[in-house]
Amino acid sequence: KKLNRVEMNRNCSILSKYNILEVDKSKIHIQSFSKNTFLLNNIYVCCPILILPKIVTRLNFSKLSELKPIHFYFLNFLHPKTDLIMFGVGDGGSRSDIPVETLSFLEDLQCNFEIISQSSACNTLLALSAEQRNFAVFLLP
Repeated sequence: KKLNRVEMNRNCSILSKYNILEVDKSKIHIQSFSKNTFLLNNIYVCCPILILPKIVTRLNFSKLSELKPIHFYFLNFLHPKTDLIMFGVGDGGSRSDIPVETLSFLEDLQCNFEIISQSSACNTLLALSAEQRNFAVFLLP
C-alpha cells in the first residue's frame, strides 16, 4: 500500500503527538526506509525510533553521542529479558561514539549490543521478529 503525503504527515504527527505506537499485528514489519523516514506496517514514521517486538516509540535523541543511561532503564523491567540491543545508524557509528558512562551501563545490563548500518538493522530486525526473539532496535537517521 502506498500512502499519499497527507496520510504520511498524519501518521508522522500521530507518533510525534503520542510518542508511542502499539502495533496490533503479531510483529513489526519494516517495509522500507529512507534517511529520515521508516515505513512500518503501512505507517510512515519520520523520526528516530525504538522498536520492541510489539511497540514503536519516538526517541528524544538522534546521535549515539547523545545516549545516556536513562534511555535504557526500561530494559530492566522487560520480561522476558532483551536478547539483543541494536543501533541502526544512517551515517555510521562505532562504540567510541557512545559516552563512557552509557557503555558501562549497557555492559552492566549483560545484554549484547551492536552498532550497524540502518539497512543491516532493518534486515536483522525482520529475522529476529520471525524467530520471536526479544530485541530492542534503535533506528537513528
